[in-house]
Amino acid sequence: MSDMKNVILDVRSQTAAAANFVRVWNRGKAEKTARISFAMPELLWQVLSAKRWSLLKALCGADPVSIREAARRVRRYPRAVRADVTVLVNAGILTRASVGIVCPFDAIKVEFFLTNREGLAARKASQLRRAEGMKTMADATERLGLYAAEDAELRAAMKGKRD
Repeated sequence: MSDMKNVILDVRSQTAAAANFVRVWNRGKAEKTARISFAMPELLWQVLSAKRWSLLKALCGADPVSIREAARRVRRYPRAVRADVTVLVNAGILTRASVGIVCPFDAIKVEFFLTNREGLAARKASQLRRAEGMKTMADATERLGLYAAEDAELRAAMKGKRD
């Protein structure tokens, strides 16, 4: 067995993340790979900008370093690196150590699927409406349960709106 510590950054709903947690908890055995989930791809990309990704590449699997040393490795100003480190620490990807910062992972994997959920949902609703002779798309959409309250809350949060 390898001592290599890996993390998967993924995109999935809170419901899916919670279901995975319960599954692992009930099994009583920890996953081999850590997982950090984001509710939407947009949230993932807010955390993983190109400059933060280069910072992670420089720190992944390395010993703890100071902010100044991390900045030197990526050829950036320490103040800018400090701001990026704060975001990555808050996301759980980096940790603060007594001598600076450290990436506790040897490898980082990012996984997500790109789909047009609304387009797929509309197509399914249209097919159901025709198949069952429904009069409106709203009836078919409601029947399929395509627009969950959780999705609406997430979309509103991304737009900065409150219900």
